[in-house]
Amino acid sequence: MMQMVASMAPETAPESRTITGMVLPWGKPGYTSTGEVTVTAGAVQLPADLKRVKLLRDHSTEPGFTPVGYATAAEDTPEGLKMTFKVGATSDGDTALTDVSEGIRDALSVELVDTEVTGGVLTAGVLTAVALVPIPAFADARVERFTASRKEPKTMTNTETTTPKVEDRHRKDDPAPETPQPNEEPRNDDEEKEENVTTRDDVSYIAAARVPTGLTVTGPGRAQLTFSQAVEAIAAARTGVASAEMTAKLADITRSANPAISAPMWLGEMWEGVEYKREIIPTMTQKALTKLKGVGFRWTKKPEVGDYAGDKAEIPTGTVATEPVEVTASRMAAGHDIDRAYFDFHETEFLQAFFRARANDYAIKTDEKAAKFLVASAKTGTTITAEPDLLHAAARARLVIKRQTRVEPNAYLVHPNSLFGLFQITQLDNPAYLDLLGVRPDRFIASDLVPEGEIIAYAKQAVTWFELSGSPIRVDAERLDHGGKDSGIFGYWATLLNQQDGIVRVPFGATKPARRDAEREES
Repeated sequence: MMQMVASMAPETAPESRTITGMVLPWGKPGYTSTGEVTVTAGAVQLPADLKRVKLLRDHSTEPGFTPVGYATAAEDTPEGLKMTFKVGATSDGDTALTDVSEGIRDALSVELVDTEVTGGVLTAGVLTAVALVPIPAFADARVERFTASRKEPKTMTNTETTTPKVEDRHRKDDPAPETPQPNEEPRNDDEEKEENVTTRDDVSYIAAARVPTGLTVTGPGRAQLTFSQAVEAIAAARTGVASAEMTAKLADITRSANPAISAPMWLGEMWEGVEYKREIIPTMTQKALTKLKGVGFRWTKKPEVGDYAGDKAEIPTGTVATEPVEVTASRMAAGHDIDRAYFDFHETEFLQAFFRARANDYAIKTDEKAAKFLVASAKTGTTITAEPDLLHAAARARLVIKRQTRVEPNAYLVHPNSLFGLFQITQLDNPAYLDLLGVRPDRFIASDLVPEGEIIAYAKQAVTWFELSGSPIRVDAERLDHGGKDSGIFGYWATLLNQQDGIVRVPFGATKPARRDAEREES
C-alpha cells in the first residue's frame, strides 16, 4: 500500500489563519449514516495535491455550506490522521475562525468517496473534504490548535505526540504537489484572539465526548435523502456491505417525504353504540307468525251468570256476541348487490359488520312500529282526565286498567322529556302510599313517539306482536353476470289489539284539574 509523507509546517514559523487537528482517529468507532464504522490505519488515501482537500464550514450536503480553506499538511500518527488547513481571507473564513475560537464548530468531520466497508470496518476510501462541525462522527476528531495571525498558534489541546517518519501514501494518478514559493510575501492579518483552552498531560483527551453525527459524501449537494437511497442504506445494514459513499452528517428522512414506505394501521369499524335490544316488543304478548294472514274473534258481549233460586225454577240466560278479527302481516326488507371481491379476499370483518348493522336497524325499526301501534291503540280507549304530574297519571292509569281487566299493567310509555319531570317531585309530593298503587319507575319506558305530557299504560295480555320466526331472514344469491353477490334480509310482523280495556292514555300537566272518576267509553 502506498504511504503518506508528512508535510507539517515547521513549529518555529507557524503560518497565519491555519487550523490543525485530528480529522480521523484509527480504531475508534464512529457513528455514521450506515451505522457504526471503525477506520483502520492507512485506509484513507489523500490526493498528491493537498489543496484538493477543501475545508468546509458545514458539510456539502447541508444547505448554505461554504468552503473556507484547503489542506496544507497531513500527518499519519499512531492515533490517527492529523491535518492542517489554510483558512482563506474571506468573510466566510473569518466566520469559521470565530466558530473555532468560540467553541461553536470546533470539531472535524471527513467527506469520503469510493469507500469499502466490511463488517463495520472501513478498509478503503478517498478523502475529498473536511468540514468544521459542532458534533463530529468520531469523538476525538477535533481542532487542536489554530492561528488567526502570524503570532504563536492557539493550542486547543496540549498534545505530546511526536511526528514519525512515514512513507508516501498519495494516489499514483494524482499530479505532483506544488512546490511552495520561498519568496512569497506574508500577509499582515488581524491580531490573534485570546482564548482559554483545555490542556492534557497525555494523548488521551479529557474533554467529554459528544454525540457523533457521521461521515459525509462529496459531489453535488443534496439536502434530502431519496427513497431509493434509504432502501439501499437499509439493505446495506442488513447484509453488512456498506455503500461506496458515506455521509458525515445524517440526512433527514421524514414521513411526509416518504408516505408510501409503510402501510397505515387498520382501525376497523368505529363504535356507534352497542347492539340494540328491543325494549317495547318484549313487554307485549309475542306469538309466532305462521301465515301472511290471520283471523280470529273478539267478544262484544260475553256470557254472564246470575242468581238461581232452585226448585226447578228457570235458570238465568242471556245472549252473546262476537266480532271477527283479522290481521295481515306487514313486511320489511333490504337488499344489496355486493362485489364478490369482498368474499373472495375474505374481508370478513367488513362483511360481518355490514350484516350486523343491517340486522340492528331492523330491530330499531320494528320496536318503533310497536310503539306507534300502542300510541294509536291508546287513543281509542277510555278517556281519562288529566293528572297533576307523571306519578299521579301512572297511578290513575293502573287503577283504570286493573278495574277494567282485573290485571296489572306491566309497562308505561313516556316521552323522555316527561321523565325529567320526576326530578321536580319531592318526597312530600310523592307520599309512600303511592307504592300501594303500583307506581314503579322501573316499568317506565322512554319513547319519542309518545306525546309529551302523556303516559300510556297497558297490560301485556291486551296487545300481541306477531313475527315470523327467524326474522330478519338473510338470503344470499350469486350474481355471476355482474361478478357480485346479492344479499337481502326479510322480516314479517303484525300487531293485534286483543282488549281495548287493557290500554289507556292519561294526560298530565303542571296544573291540577278538578278530579272526577274515569268514565269508560267504547271506541
